[in-house]
Amino acid sequence: MLKKILGKLSFIYKNYYIVVTVVFAVWMLFFDNNNLIARMKYRRQLGDLVEQKQYLQKEIDRNKALTIELTSNVQNLEKYARETYLMKKKNETIYLIIRDSTEKK
Repeated sequence: MLKKILGKLSFIYKNYYIVVTVVFAVWMLFFDNNNLIARMKYRRQLGDLVEQKQYLQKEIDRNKALTIELTSNVQNLEKYARETYLMKKKNETIYLIIRDSTEKK
């Protein structure tokens, strides 16, 4: 029975082009530097980098708008410094109210 199966498949072994094609395909899919697994990993990494680029571009645009706003008006600069860096004027007291995030409203 095994001889019958091998006899039917013997044309594959006898045909040099099929053997070379199969060996080449296996080599390219699993053993090459740009194999299938590496290409899938690179594609996933590319998607992550594109998302990161979009996020950083939005942050750059937001910071540019904030810079323009702060350099155009002194009152906006003072407001930003007071809110962000807790700066104060002379003879002024600042009270911070910190709300507990676990506290129910």
